[in-house]
Amino acid sequence: MAGGDIWVQWFTCCVTQQPPPRRRRPPIDRSMIGLPQNFQHTAHIGSSDVAMGSRHLVALQNHMQSKGGYDTAVPIEDAASRQAPTVTVT
Repeated sequence: MAGGDIWVQWFTCCVTQQPPPRRRRPPIDRSMIGLPQNFQHTAHIGSSDVAMGSRHLVALQNHMQSKGGYDTAVPIEDAASRQAPTVTVT
């Protein structure tokens, strides 16, 4: 019996079989990516749309909600009516 075998017999609780190595997926490159399937552009929202009026935001929200996938509309506060927090320095 080899010296290493005796250690395995004494400490069987500490020796576990390692799982087989997982097959690693090959990396994805541009040639593997195709064009979008069934893409439908429904609306555009840009960075300047934050300052639009609440009436326009509600209309945009309703339009997006009518496209499906939205159970409830999330209220959006009008940026123009929002006031900055008051800070008192003493």
